[in-house]
Amino acid sequence: MRLKDTLKELRIKNGYTQAELSSLLGVRQYNISDYEIGRIEPSIDILIKYANLFHVSIDYIVGRKTKEEKSRDYAALEDDDPYLEAVKEAMKKMTSEQKKKLIDTVHFIKKTYL
Repeated sequence: MRLKDTLKELRIKNGYTQAELSSLLGVRQYNISDYEIGRIEPSIDILIKYANLFHVSIDYIVGRKTKEEKSRDYAALEDDDPYLEAVKEAMKKMTSEQKKKLIDTVHFIKKTYL
C-alpha cells in the first residue's frame, strides 16, 4: 500500500474527518488532503504524530512491516474476516495441485495490486 493510501485508511478507519485530524496533528486541513492525494508527503515530525495517534509504527505507515506486524495482521484476519472460514472449507476440498494454483494466484495478485 502506498503512503497516501495508508494515511487516508488510518484516518477513515479511526473515524476522523480531515478537519478533525488536522486539528489533532497541528497542521492545516489542506495538508491532510494533500497527503492523502499524494501531492505532498508529510515530514518526519508529522509521521511521528500519525504513528503516535494511531498506535502504529512509522514502518507500517510507509508500507514496511516487520515480521511481527505481518503476524499480527494475519491473526487479525483470522479474527475479523468473515470469509476466511469459507476459504478454509473450500480449500479442504481442493487437491494439492489446486491449492498450489490458488497460492500462486494469491502471490500474483499481491505482486500486481498491493
